[in-house]
Amino acid sequence: MKSNKQKQLRVAYVIYAYPTLHKTYVDREILMLKQMGVDIRIYSLHRRPMKLSPYQQELSKSVIFVNELKEGMGFRANVKMLLRYPWRYISTFLYLMFSSYPNLMLRLKTARHFIQGQFLSWLLLQDPPDHIHAHFLNKSATEALVAHRMTGIPYSVEVHASAELFVHPFLITKKLGDSKFISTCTRYNKEYLDKMDSRIGMKSHVIYHGIDPNKYRRSSPPRSSCPLIVSVGQLVERKGYPVLVDACKILRDSGVEFECLIVGEGPMRPALEAQILSAGLEKHVRLTGALPQDDIIPLYEQATVSVLAAVLANDGDRDGIPNVILESMAVETPVISTSHLAIPEVIEDGVNGLLVPPNDPQALASAIRRVFKDKALHDQLAAESRKTVLEKFNPEKNARRLLDIMQQG
Repeated sequence: MKSNKQKQLRVAYVIYAYPTLHKTYVDREILMLKQMGVDIRIYSLHRRPMKLSPYQQELSKSVIFVNELKEGMGFRANVKMLLRYPWRYISTFLYLMFSSYPNLMLRLKTARHFIQGQFLSWLLLQDPPDHIHAHFLNKSATEALVAHRMTGIPYSVEVHASAELFVHPFLITKKLGDSKFISTCTRYNKEYLDKMDSRIGMKSHVIYHGIDPNKYRRSSPPRSSCPLIVSVGQLVERKGYPVLVDACKILRDSGVEFECLIVGEGPMRPALEAQILSAGLEKHVRLTGALPQDDIIPLYEQATVSVLAAVLANDGDRDGIPNVILESMAVETPVISTSHLAIPEVIEDGVNGLLVPPNDPQALASAIRRVFKDKALHDQLAAESRKTVLEKFNPEKNARRLLDIMQQG
């Protein structure tokens, strides 16, 4: 039974861009809260045209795409907010501008986000929610901060392993300091925030992403022909794809039969294509491009192993607990990843997956070969993987915890 309090809670979700193929955990969180009776309105600052899954199509019907509203509305909203709340308007602008910035471009971007945040504030005042929840420490958190200072509506920020936290850390103490609470998806992130500012650390909570166990479950055995490696993620440095391609070369050179599918899109694609061609791996490694989630699940099922060779990027960018690891584990596909930052929070080496050192293609190739050849190990990792997801990454349990924190006075 849902309480009246739960039914009445109205939350405005502020998201930088909707939808995205690699942030489906946001969709699951929203869907679960809706099922709990929360009235959620999604404010997306940008739209990314792409093929949508059925549930994304449904969610998109009620999304307010802020940047697609009538031209001139943003300017008029700023004038109205300035005339109605002159002190709040000016003080919020000064609050943001009189901060330390690594360069002029970021300062100018913040000024633009302030103006757009006034538009968001004006939209929220037309039908005020009880709470604002921003995903990521990027533009969405900045605009949630502006909206809070202009409207008085409390807000929270969901902090992920993002460039805004580790690569371009500016305005963090202001974005998080004024928030009612902070949720983050790994213990690693919380410990990082604790060290950054104890005041911020005290109001941060670890809430893991949830995986729908009914959607992500095995319906067919892995293919019995040539072993299949599947790796899903953005083609960016932190995903470690050059290491995986090198590992595939080692496997090929040692006479191992296999096929490797790399599913995703990103700026590293040309370099990866060149690396595959240079290594003569065209018959073994294929880049599929980005695929919708409903097309990826069958690939997990067919795969002998799911691999993510995560690394620390040169600019400091890094992964938290990549969602593709949880998805593979829920489908009972053995996972091999790296002993990198937060990943050991989900994978226990030799129990529910295998961990290798980052940037070590030889170790990665050996781990893949081990799973290929040892059926008992393969089956053990598969069974323990799903158990881990059901116990630690239950979407209802984790969404309920988020809701309880939102409802606290």
